[in-house]
Amino acid sequence: MPTQIPRRRVVYIAGLSRGGSTILQKYLATHRSIVSVGESYFTLRALTGTLGEEVPVYPCTCGRARNECELWGPLIEPLASATVEEGHALLLDRFDALHPHSILIDSSKEPPGLKRLYLEKARAGEI
Repeated sequence: MPTQIPRRRVVYIAGLSRGGSTILQKYLATHRSIVSVGESYFTLRALTGTLGEEVPVYPCTCGRARNECELWGPLIEPLASATVEEGHALLLDRFDALHPHSILIDSSKEPPGLKRLYLEKARAGEI
């Protein structure tokens, strides 16, 4: 019996700061079937107010300000009252609407982000 391909295809880049993860993410995202969401774990914690520190304003991986990004921009307001997990579900739904057949690259780097955002979805066959 053939294996069913999960609805979402995700590549999570984990690593240490200054270890080349950003250049790897940028290189992979040059492929037409791959779209990067940047460091979603950091961004989700910042936008949901759970980071616990002053949040620097970084541009999105698309090069625009986050509020002008077609992926993150519409999510900024709903994320303000969401948990990180709820925000991640919103992000995945928005990604699917914009890029239905693309591979998502998440360069969050942190193993806790991998566990919190993707492990259960992988176990359930969602990714």
